[in-house]
Amino acid sequence: MNNIDIKNNFINQLKEKYKIIVGIVLSILLLVIIIQVYFFYKNKKILDTSVLYNETKSDFKNNEFIALLDEISKEKNFYGVLAKIDKINLKLSNNELDSAYQDYITLLNQSNLTNLYKSTISIQASYNFLRLLSEESNMNKLSEFKTKINKLLSFVDPSIDSFIGFNLEILYLLSILEQDFSNSLSVSNESQDLYQQIQEGDRISAFIKERVKKINDFQKYK
Repeated sequence: MNNIDIKNNFINQLKEKYKIIVGIVLSILLLVIIIQVYFFYKNKKILDTSVLYNETKSDFKNNEFIALLDEISKEKNFYGVLAKIDKINLKLSNNELDSAYQDYITLLNQSNLTNLYKSTISIQASYNFLRLLSEESNMNKLSEFKTKINKLLSFVDPSIDSFIGFNLEILYLLSILEQDFSNSLSVSNESQDLYQQIQEGDRISAFIKERVKKINDFQKYK
């Protein structure tokens, strides 16, 4: 093979390597562009949803309020979750308790929610049903509400310290309501056990401990 052939062969190899390198670089650039476009539209979608959600909340009496909430609740982002909770709160205010409860369960079973979100929503939902149980019209539904609240609390992540106190407080208050509905004058063993867990828990806030202590003292001396 003469020098010219060697030179041509070398040049051809360089051209092939150049094509491969250019192809790789173009592929990387295309991938980067696609990712940037995706996140641009995703962030824009979140921004648009945020604007729509805040506009809807600021005009609560708008006739299209429910329809707008329905639209926002379909979004797979934070504002979609907020819209779902607003829809549930509307049902609770209209005494559509079973439907509201089922919506809570559906929301809590969403795979895209983190344990932190699920724990927060389940605690909020449990307090809502606890509040409704204390109303005279629901006093005959203790067993039903107790089942619902225990199911909601099952979504609380026990590894998140900040929710332990709220969880125990809800169970304590539920046991107190159960006593009150039965017209019992003494504090039940269940209530006392929960009270001790709260007061002795080193991962429970002083605020919750003090609040529960006042209720416990009232129950003992009422």
